[in-house]
Amino acid sequence: NVPNAKESLASVDKIIAEKSKQAANAPAQPAPKK
Repeated sequence: NVPNAKESLASVDKIIAEKSKQAANAPAQPAPKK
């Protein structure tokens, strides 16, 4: 049983959404290579 699974997924979704928003707001910036 992993009680933090949903919270972790929610955090990941939030991070992805923010990164997508940033990418949409600044399409001219190249994505950082990792």
